[in-house]
Amino acid sequence: MSYGIMGSERNSHILTYQTTKQTGCLYFDGESATLFGSGMMDAQMLFIYGNVTGPHVDDGRRFRGLEDEYNRASGLCQWVKDKSLGGLGWGVEGIVRMNAGFEMIWCNFTSPSVRLLTKTNATAPLLREVDEDAVSEDRNIEARSEKTGGRATVPEYTNTSPGYYPLPTDTSPPDRSKEPDQPPMPPSWRSSAQEPFLASQTWGWFESATWHYGSTGMGAGRGESRVKPLTCGFLTFYDPIYQEQQLDRAVTERKKLNLTTDGYWMGPGTQESRKAALKELTRRKRYHSLRNISAADAHIMSIAAERVLKSLEFNKSDRSRAGPSMKNCTEIDWRAVTNDIVQRYAPRLQQLNTIFARRSNIDMKNSTATRSWFMGLRQHTHFLLMPYFEYPTQSTNQDEIAMLAQQTLSRCQYQYTRLLAPDLNTVGLTPEEALIMSAVEETLGNICLWVVSAGLAVEQEWLDRFDSLQSSSSLISRINIWQTGLEELMAWLGWVDQWSYCKNGCAQDEVCFIPMWPMDNIDQPGRRIWPGPGGGPGYGYRYGRPGTRYPSYNDRNDNSEGPPGKRPKGPPNWSTNEESLWEPKCIKTEYAM
Repeated sequence: MSYGIMGSERNSHILTYQTTKQTGCLYFDGESATLFGSGMMDAQMLFIYGNVTGPHVDDGRRFRGLEDEYNRASGLCQWVKDKSLGGLGWGVEGIVRMNAGFEMIWCNFTSPSVRLLTKTNATAPLLREVDEDAVSEDRNIEARSEKTGGRATVPEYTNTSPGYYPLPTDTSPPDRSKEPDQPPMPPSWRSSAQEPFLASQTWGWFESATWHYGSTGMGAGRGESRVKPLTCGFLTFYDPIYQEQQLDRAVTERKKLNLTTDGYWMGPGTQESRKAALKELTRRKRYHSLRNISAADAHIMSIAAERVLKSLEFNKSDRSRAGPSMKNCTEIDWRAVTNDIVQRYAPRLQQLNTIFARRSNIDMKNSTATRSWFMGLRQHTHFLLMPYFEYPTQSTNQDEIAMLAQQTLSRCQYQYTRLLAPDLNTVGLTPEEALIMSAVEETLGNICLWVVSAGLAVEQEWLDRFDSLQSSSSLISRINIWQTGLEELMAWLGWVDQWSYCKNGCAQDEVCFIPMWPMDNIDQPGRRIWPGPGGGPGYGYRYGRPGTRYPSYNDRNDNSEGPPGKRPKGPPNWSTNEESLWEPKCIKTEYAM
């Protein structure tokens, strides 16, 4: 990533570091290194400045380049230092953020926790400017070379090991100040036709970033394995303790999404409006931000973060110990639990949704076709029910069936957390783990409620109807109820990332792509960095502070502060509106160039 953005300078060096032991770092979730200004950086801005806008500098009169990014990095490291949470060789030493890839802000490179492995000059020779005189000279040189046999030769490959290379000691590139007055500007503004890799370097780092992606609509990935989150220290602004933030969001969503005061969806009118409303419900978290957070809630988060880090004993200056103390954690891998839930249920719910949608092609008056379709539905609901359900006997009455449904629901909902229940008292959870456990149980509770209610109803219909082939009129209404419930469950879950993918697959030389900072919407080859203020060079934010954002609920039709205006269309035919995010497309190298 560093080469993709900062490469192709005339004095470009790549320094490769490796940790010497486990080290502590802060992780800001979401695309927290994205400079769109649509809320991604809110949390870190609160840590640094106590608000989401930062200081008012220069009245916004000049473009500040990367200066504010360096200020944010310094501010986060200063917060760690001020709270006595880290230092050279101990505690928190870095901050992990994400955009199209993951990045580490390392606070002090003199720390014994890292060692410089390599320092290479990545500056490539410039392409020669092509003119008629140069072409004529090249032909003369080639003619002389053919006569003398003077072509350059490539050394033959040998399989002899060269041995270990010496480690570098000086980290500063030649002819560069160790303490520059201003951070360097990325070279991409120059668009120099003589830089051989300026156009393609973005593709290179984006492709490497995809190696570390986790679960998507294309299936499970390995995820970012170099950083191991301590889930017992997870903090979230969705925590109910942030009451003012919760209230502000609830007021906004009640108005825009037609919700009751308790958060229940009141539904739309026509079928078409229902489809659009469900889409808005599914994508609602896209518009969540902290722009209206109170100073009190921001202070609560800062105190909570300090408490959590100290409970992990990151603040102990014991340089001999590798990693944090886990004595205040249960060591439950909540990330594995939540990933397992998503990867287990997201594709199966989508499969069921597809089966319901396929019903429009079935003649429900045709008993054979209806039975075949219903059999497929039953097979899929059975797979979800099977681990938790025992078939009753033929003589089972309605009360026993109701009890069976409750038992099945309980087994499903608490499949991950039963041993953590208060009646067993097997382990003490941190407040953060208790919140995750509550979220797991609530999420599974809603999934399992639909699975059990629809699944048992499907079993009952199969038993009562398809052996005798009775009239299917009431069956259609029941199927509609199941389908409606599934659609609303999927909207409530909001797992859009799991249901957005390149539906036809990508070729070997392509990557499935959605617009991500710092890559453009890619309306056409040759656009790869978002334009800055006034359409000039920039990182897509105004005067060094996040400012360009997608439309929110309150200004959905106002694009004055939204993405850049439309440009001429070109492969792969992106549009510059919100829909680009929800319809990934396969792109080739030249589209990112």
